[in-house]
Amino acid sequence: MPKPKMTMRKARALSTRRRIFDTAVSLFTQKGYSKVTIDDICNKMGLSKGAFYNYFKSKDQIIMEGFIASDEYYRTDALKEIASLKGRVDQLVAYNRLVLKNITRTGKPIMQAVFHSEMGFNKKASYINSDKRSLYTVGESLVEEAQKAGELRTDLSSKQITNIIVRSLRGLVYDWCLPGSKFDLEEAGEKVLEVLIDGLSAPQ
Repeated sequence: MPKPKMTMRKARALSTRRRIFDTAVSLFTQKGYSKVTIDDICNKMGLSKGAFYNYFKSKDQIIMEGFIASDEYYRTDALKEIASLKGRVDQLVAYNRLVLKNITRTGKPIMQAVFHSEMGFNKKASYINSDKRSLYTVGESLVEEAQKAGELRTDLSSKQITNIIVRSLRGLVYDWCLPGSKFDLEEAGEKVLEVLIDGLSAPQ
């Protein structure tokens, strides 16, 4: 069954939402997340504050929009990009390389804003830490396949191995975001993945 056509009103709404997102990210990158207000975003666009709240509830939600888009990428295009690799561990490593590449593309200022937002005192749950995210579910499915193929150890569950990988890479990203850090994230990630896979590989 063909998808229903998008109405002009819906298309305009999506376009406005995208422009708000792009404008906010540009300002966050230029000035730093904490120094940008919703008024700044609205003034830059010539948009009323009331109109802004029709699309986003807060600055934090704008940041999360980017992560939702990343999760869509992980479960679609990222899987297509690694599908030609025969080794299951090779697919797992390639997938995590793409994760780090995506984070690099997102940029350090935005990632700093994410950590700042997600560790707020009033936070009761963290979206980026949810194991329902595609980052986790896709990664765990790749781990399971590698275990079935005899390429990864089985004394740890697929969830445990996935958490080890995700938490190790998140720690690396956090270090990359700290003031004064100047190392290449993807290059450093290669070393971390090498050590992780060496320790997680099935005994020969």
